[in-house]
Amino acid sequence: MPVSLREQIENRLPELEYAYHHLLLVVVPTSTEKKQDFKQVATHAGLAYINLGLVLSQRLIELTDRQRSLRVPRLMDEILSGKDTTIFLDNTEIR
Repeated sequence: MPVSLREQIENRLPELEYAYHHLLLVVVPTSTEKKQDFKQVATHAGLAYINLGLVLSQRLIELTDRQRSLRVPRLMDEILSGKDTTIFLDNTEIR
């Protein structure tokens, strides 16, 4: 039986402690199942879960394209500040 995405992520989390960047990049097609898996893993492990696409869009919606590109780094700092634990960032689109 194939291993679920949730199980795959949970199995890799302990390895992050020893990784140089402490980064686990999960690239999968968008689906409701993926969102549930991410939320379940975060909840089960007691970790923060942030829907980055949603949070950023809420803060950038009133700005022009130029303003958005200038403000994203500062907004990322604000969103992630005070988080000294592993964070699940969902809906990060890289173009």
